Parts: sequence; C-alpha cells; structure tokens
Amino acid sequence: MSECNPLLSRIKQVGAAIEASCGQGATFTASDFKLRISSASAEPSMSPIEDDTLSASLSPRKLAMGEKTVAVQITSKLVGSGVAGTLPEHDVYLRGCAMKSQVMNRSAIGAITGGSFIPGETITQATSEATGIVMQAAYNGDSYLYFVVSSGTFNGTDVITGGTSEATATPTAVPTAAGFAYHPVTNEQESIAIRAEEDGTFVLCYGAMGSFSISSDSSGPATIEYTFNGKLPSNGTGDAALTSGVTRFDTAYPNFVDAQLVLDRGLVDEFMPVVRSIAVDMQQDAVVRKDANDSAGLISAKVTGRTPEVTVTAETMKAASFDVFSKMSNSESVSIGWRWTAPDNKVWMWGINGQMTSAPKGDSDGFMTNDLTFRMNGASTIGNDELWIVFSI
Repeated sequence: MSECNPLLSRIKQVGAAIEASCGQGATFTASDFKLRISSASAEPSMSPIEDDTLSASLSPRKLAMGEKTVAVQITSKLVGSGVAGTLPEHDVYLRGCAMKSQVMNRSAIGAITGGSFIPGETITQATSEATGIVMQAAYNGDSYLYFVVSSGTFNGTDVITGGTSEATATPTAVPTAAGFAYHPVTNEQESIAIRAEEDGTFVLCYGAMGSFSISSDSSGPATIEYTFNGKLPSNGTGDAALTSGVTRFDTAYPNFVDAQLVLDRGLVDEFMPVVRSIAVDMQQDAVVRKDANDSAGLISAKVTGRTPEVTVTAETMKAASFDVFSKMSNSESVSIGWRWTAPDNKVWMWGINGQMTSAPKGDSDGFMTNDLTFRMNGASTIGNDELWIVFSI
C-alpha cells in the first residue's frame, strides 16, 4: 500500500445476522448492514498464556495464544422503521441482547369506560376469549388500543376488558399490525454473527451476545450503545472492500419531546414530573462459553444475568406531589413509561415494577433535581417482562 493511501477510521459499517446454530456464524448480505452507526469497534483478543519455565536466565519465553475472543461496541440512534410490518434496523442487535420480538397490533375502538387501559395489564376479549398485553396507555377518547397477542385471535366486534384496570372498550374493526415490541427472555436467547468492516479490513465475531444502554436528553434523539462478546473464528480477520449495495433506512430519528413520561400511570397517584434526561442500562452479563474442543476454545456467548436500571433526571418534587423517599423506604413498586416521537414513528419504553433505589439531589442550571434510579424487576411470576421497548407507527 502506498504511504499516500492510508486507511481511514471513519469509513466503516457493521452487519449482523441471527445464527442458525450458535457460534457457527452466518452468510452476510447487503441487507444485514442497514444499521446507521455513529461509532463502532471490533477488538480481537488472543488471551496470551505465559510459559513459566524456570531457567538460568530472566529472559521471558514465547507466549502461547489461548482463547480467541472479540469485543464489539456499536453506537447508534434509537429509531423504528416507520412501517408497521417492517422490522426496525435494531431488530437483530436487540435479539442479540436476549430480547424477543413480537408483532404489536392496534385495534380501533369506541369509548373507553370504567377507567383507562394501562401498560402491562392483561386484556381479554369476550366471545373470542383471546388475551393480550397492553403496550400503551389508552384513555377515553383515544382512537386505538395497542397490544401484543398472548393467545387466541382478537375480532373486530366483541368487548375488550382490562384485567387490572377493569376498563372496557368495543373495537370497531379487526386489529391490524402497528409495529413491534421487544422484551427480555431467559430461555429463548439467540446468538448473532457480526461483521465489522473498516476501510478495506474486516473482523468477524461469531456466537455474539451482549447488552445495551440508552441515553437521551430533553428534545434530543436517543443514543443506544451495544456491547457484544463473542469468539473470533479462524477466518475472523482480513482484507476486503466494504460490502456494496447497502441501502440504509432514512426514517427520521424520534426526539425526547412530548415524552408523556408518567410515574404510576393509571393509578391514584399518577404523576408526570418535569424531566431533563433519561438513561437505561440493561446491565446484562454476556459470558462466552468455554470449550476445549472448539478451535477458538469457545462455543458462543450467553446472557447469564441482568439487573436493568432506569435513571430519570427530573426536577425535585414535593412529597405532597409524589413522595419519592416514602416509596423508596417502603420498597413500593412504581410503574414508569415514556416515548420518543417523530412524525412517522415513535419508540415507547415502559416497565410496571420499578423499585426506586436512590434519588441523589443535583443542580441543573440552578434548578433543583433528583436522579431517580429505578431497578426494573420482573412484573409477573413468570418474569421476562421487566422492561419493554415498542416501535410504533
């Protein structure tokens, strides 16, 4: 290579695909590289092993190379596809973080009576006996009820009832697809293969799984950072031109405005604080399984634990409005939900079993604030429902 033609670190793209068999990789096509990224790195590691043989000299001996792993970091913006039946560009990456995708439906409804539908509650339809889980709060006057199906088939005529709120509504049409909803899983994890390309070079990561964090300030888009661990296959590095023919999404990024961030939505003490920023950290343990029979010494990664946290920076509230320290002291469950909005797509996040663990005071431009940190616990005996991400049209 000419010294006048150096490699450039800003010319890069990342592709990912679900593995049919864990740790065995995948065949990449241009459609796998649709994620819009603002940074990415893929760092191989060989885990050197010391030769500790004693001798008459202090000179070190040649190292042996052990397990071959890859650590991948990707930063992007959180955004949906804007099309009801089209998966978001984040689909594969979220599934690689032990999240499961489900189709979200919406049902056109008439008046809501008996209260309001609240996220996370089970709904049941008369006659069809279909059941589902509410994905967005619905109040009287709203045009649609958003939900994922748990069992059966919802029709367009019979009354739908909320199992917790006891709210009722009658649909006026058969439900239609309205986006996708993601929630954590334990036993249905999927590993992914990642190909990181950077101006004439590439790195492969097989059997990858990981975690993610999300942060967003008022009025801005949400930044999502993925971290993956996996194994480096025998052909895991080399030279190659960037995959061509890639057509990325151009959906506008939704912003943290009209966020409708509410604590204890639908309950007696429902409260909407003044919010400056929000941060989510799934805090998942993605551990690579060791196997001496594998050429890399590894099989694939697996998520073995998680303790999701949500931190809301909000203006300090008086106890009469929302008693933060009483709820913390009594280990009360607090539901929380919010959204990012754009004309053609929205992203919702919510959980109904948050437990406040800390609320240190701060100063933002002279305004008294608290960093309200919620540990998101499982909301049912089955679990796998502590935090939902919903991509909606």
